[in-house]
Amino acid sequence: MYDKNSKKDWVSAGATATVGASLAATFSVLQGRDPFVAFVILVFAVAVALVIDHYL
Repeated sequence: MYDKNSKKDWVSAGATATVGASLAATFSVLQGRDPFVAFVILVFAVAVALVIDHYL
């Protein structure tokens, strides 16, 4: 249960993080935010999720 996986799958973690962050970015664009700002939020959220997945 608490076994640290030494071989993490970065592709599936990145895909999962991208799907979740794209939902938030899509919602922010629908609310009137600039699409570039939404894209920056998406990239930052994916990067943070990958770092957290790697170290925790």
